[in-house]
Amino acid sequence: MASLMYEKQIASIYYTLLRKSPTERELKALSDSLEKKGPAVLQNIISELMETPEAKLLYGNYQNNFEIMRAFFKIVHGREMGQAEFKLWYNDSTLDLNHNLFRIVNELVTNTAPWPKLNDDMSNTDYEFNYPEQRLIDKEHFLDNGNLTLYPGTSNIVPSGDGATDILGIFHVLGAGITRDVSEFWVPLINKGDKTLLQATEVFIKDRPYLNNVTNKTFVKKIFENTFERPATNTELNIYLELLATGSSRAEISINIMKLLRESTNESDATAKSHLAAASHVYERGELPPLEYQEKIAALYLIGAERNINSEALFGWSQKLASGISHDKIVSILTNTSEFNRISTHLDINSYAKRIYLTAYGHNADNSTLEKLISLGDKNKIISAVISSLIDSNTKSKSEYYEKFQFALRIAGSLNYKKDATLTNETGNSPESTINSGITHILSQAEKAQLERVILNLTTDNTVDLTMAANLRELVINGKQEAEITLANYKNYNSTIININGHIQGLKTGNADTLVMLNDSHDTLDTYFYFGSGNDFLGWRADEYGENKISPSLYADGGLGINSISANLISLFKDVFIRKGTHGIPDIETTTYISNIIRFSNFDLIDLYKYTGKVSTKTYIIQADGTIVRSSTVSDFTFDYDFVSNKYGAGGNPNDVGRKGFSIINVTNEQQSTTSDVISVINVTQGASKIYVGNHSNNPVTGDGGNYLFKFKNDVSVLEFFTNQKNGEDILKPLGSSPPEKFVNAGEFALIGETLKTVKINTSGESNNNNLIALDFTSSNVDKVIVSGVHKLGLVATHGSFGAREFTYDATESAGIDITITPELYTSMSKKITVLGSNQGNEFHLFRETKYYPQDKIIFIGGAGDDYFDINNIVTAMGGDGTDFFNIMSSSNKTSTLYDFNSHKDIIGLKSSGIYISGRESGEKIPFTDTVSGGNKVQDYGYIENLFNPNTPLNFHGKVGAVSTMDVTMTKETYIVVDLNDNKIFDTNDALIKISGQPDTAELASQLYY
Repeated sequence: MASLMYEKQIASIYYTLLRKSPTERELKALSDSLEKKGPAVLQNIISELMETPEAKLLYGNYQNNFEIMRAFFKIVHGREMGQAEFKLWYNDSTLDLNHNLFRIVNELVTNTAPWPKLNDDMSNTDYEFNYPEQRLIDKEHFLDNGNLTLYPGTSNIVPSGDGATDILGIFHVLGAGITRDVSEFWVPLINKGDKTLLQATEVFIKDRPYLNNVTNKTFVKKIFENTFERPATNTELNIYLELLATGSSRAEISINIMKLLRESTNESDATAKSHLAAASHVYERGELPPLEYQEKIAALYLIGAERNINSEALFGWSQKLASGISHDKIVSILTNTSEFNRISTHLDINSYAKRIYLTAYGHNADNSTLEKLISLGDKNKIISAVISSLIDSNTKSKSEYYEKFQFALRIAGSLNYKKDATLTNETGNSPESTINSGITHILSQAEKAQLERVILNLTTDNTVDLTMAANLRELVINGKQEAEITLANYKNYNSTIININGHIQGLKTGNADTLVMLNDSHDTLDTYFYFGSGNDFLGWRADEYGENKISPSLYADGGLGINSISANLISLFKDVFIRKGTHGIPDIETTTYISNIIRFSNFDLIDLYKYTGKVSTKTYIIQADGTIVRSSTVSDFTFDYDFVSNKYGAGGNPNDVGRKGFSIINVTNEQQSTTSDVISVINVTQGASKIYVGNHSNNPVTGDGGNYLFKFKNDVSVLEFFTNQKNGEDILKPLGSSPPEKFVNAGEFALIGETLKTVKINTSGESNNNNLIALDFTSSNVDKVIVSGVHKLGLVATHGSFGAREFTYDATESAGIDITITPELYTSMSKKITVLGSNQGNEFHLFRETKYYPQDKIIFIGGAGDDYFDINNIVTAMGGDGTDFFNIMSSSNKTSTLYDFNSHKDIIGLKSSGIYISGRESGEKIPFTDTVSGGNKVQDYGYIENLFNPNTPLNFHGKVGAVSTMDVTMTKETYIVVDLNDNKIFDTNDALIKISGQPDTAELASQLYY
């Protein structure tokens, strides 16, 4: 039996194509096929439905296939095509119509767009829709259509009127379960007068042996008890037995008893009367009994039948519960059906208890639990006890919580509950919503378990309990109310982003990484935050001028984990007192720090994203005569780490907030610059010389990184970067998303420190894209950068006239480095730069407009992977294994040097001239040039300088040649020469490339083409 989700999909497609519902037989067959074979069968289903007379009648008047596709798209997606979709579908409208209709549906069934360009780029802003988000909205509409089609019948003619009420009521009186086909057959006939309720009831009784093949006394007792929910008195029993004895039929007696209860005014009959009314309720199209009844039936099917609920069982049995039949009675009825008996009949009480517990909990029961279940002595009691233990919301341990959460999630999945919701907190048992039912109700545990994306609109101070929402990924809180919000203590999903637009009293989170952003740019109010054991973040947008006031009562505890707090939340005021000395006595300076940092605890890192704060300083100069000169200064966009280092005293930091360094994380995934100014961090100590850089520290679309200046104290010798930290976009992307294909600029960092010597960059964060960071060493003495980790790193390096003369980049333990050396490297002072790449592929870049100084030297060393090299006259390149590309940038009488060139795999390129040299047999063969004008042999040249002697010029036989001559060390070497100015003579405008280590120039020339 197919589950509800597949039935909804089939019902939605069926109705979209034929404007009617499938019969129950069709629904079962088609949905079973979809569940077993997957979405591919939908193409056959659509093709078969389009061949029906109804489809031909519906679509016969359309002008062309595209018009049919547009109409179909609108009903399935619930909207018109967007401009991009319109063009793409129009272009494809010449393809098979049925295949196109399948593609329109398949997009929602598989959550995959028909064209990759509309698929899963969360930051795509080229279209009128964010298609990954819009697809989720469209899918909800698609499934809602199925819901409307499935309930209450499988016909587009909804039974209504007195006939429907009476038919439903009489089935309640008879104690029978009504099916949709029965009501749809009899109700129209009764309403039109073609048949009577009496005739229908006679058929119903005749078809049921438990009513037809019993004595009159047994029959009356059963009917009366079904109706009035109590045994008939002797007087009542005798009245109906007398009627039967004098010619009344059992059908007449049944109808009379139903009417008697409907007309009763006795208080003792009130409950039974309400149950009859509920059983007689005619459900509108798409309407179902309340969710509490649906969940009970779904739970029974999950455990007793070991399957998800289907639409017929859901509607029929939840309707029975809603009509007043007890849960125990429903359990008794269901466990005696053939489907439930298939599981239980052959099992003794011991084996049954084991199986039911295992099915419900996913693991075997311990001996104590098993004994308690067996002691119940009844299979119905066992299944009821197991369900009750799982739906009880009280939990005493993490394992117990997850057991109950997983069961609630199974119920939610079986009922196809929605993952996105808008909630309110109108009542004390909040949250409330219309989700899943269409009417306002308090969310069940199963509904909460299914939630992933929530908008919570606060309208009162009532607390909001989301402790069962362990799958919650995104929460937006709107409103200004003194409400406390509690999230799941144990999370099933590892990260949650929370945006607070307004004010709340407090927030309590659990073990997930929780990223909270206060988006109100006004002054913060009194709020408390208690974070759990995840790596959490508390941020505040503030405003771009840093004028906001921070409430002195704002409090936050980061809990366990590596937690980060926005620097915007930390106030920085200091008073500096300078007492002027006299008679050679030096001045005495004391500083008093005034900060709210004591209000925070368990935050290891200070986050600088969108920092707009400032250091406000008041200076008091106390003159020798006692007079005081007052002044004040404000350092905008500046964070002074001395406030963090100041552990004791007024305004101190006893909780060690920020003692492990800094983070720069774009939790809101915003697409504008952090600030137009440079963010300065001063007085950084060695203990805090760690910077955790988010994957998008600034702008995920354009990649514009923020500008930061870090000034270190003289105890700092090592700075560590930890790149690829999680950001908002990383959390929002689905798990298992495509591997990174680009670098995202995470920031530019100017480093100032006299004793700073080493920078370490570890790329082992969990972000989805690779980081690109820029480091300016102009004002530091850094002489070594060490790169390690699992992500490739993009690095832009700037050096100036000062600092270390010899510099090493060591990326041998990394996943690869893509490094660019900026023009400022080359100065009048000699510098030597060595870059060691990894074995996973590297790129070594130079700026083309760089001014070259002959005293500078760069060595690029590749690895076992495929490497790319920019090469000029001061660069020496070693390719290593792999297929390497050497891009020659210089065209002068200075030499570019290549080591370990492999003619079978590597490529030499002069990209600006469109010339590529390799061992691939295409293009022109490179000649071995062994003569110059005058007939002299190459070996007569001596030094390489003779190549440039205008009296003995080297003649080209083609555009490119290979020569052998002595280098400056009197070693015979091989050179590639390229005639860039096409004058057939080698001169200073041409390219000269040294291929070191080649034993035979003629042999190399024979292997190369250009």
